[in-house]
Amino acid sequence: VDELRLDDAFAIHYNEQHFDTTVKKHTDPSDITVNMCISRSEELEGSQVLFFGNEKLVGSSDLPSPSSVDSNVLEDGAKGCFLVTPQAGWATVHWGKHPHLVTSLKKGQRTNVVMTYCFSDKSKSRSMKSDCFQDETLK
Repeated sequence: VDELRLDDAFAIHYNEQHFDTTVKKHTDPSDITVNMCISRSEELEGSQVLFFGNEKLVGSSDLPSPSSVDSNVLEDGAKGCFLVTPQAGWATVHWGKHPHLVTSLKKGQRTNVVMTYCFSDKSKSRSMKSDCFQDETLK
């Protein structure tokens, strides 16, 4: 833990009154991201995090398999994707370089706190060597 430093933290709230409840495909400006759902309505539909490809964390092999992906959510030719449904009190921990997006909220609301961490040793840090918030569609 002393090898990581908190780089940024923010809260994000999604509800039906917002015009746009999606986040387009991107990577994070971090080495590791912690995305914690702090509240969600019981009737929440949509607003899932869709990850593209597999970027396993060390020791994650015993974790349950993520949800399968409905083909209407995927981009042309996308394979190896999985969805994470937010649950209050649970966090998703992933590499900052792992491409992902947030699907459209259809019903309800949720609030998340996102914390981005970078390796203290800049020679180990991918985020210190790249542009912030990389839009994967621009590559």
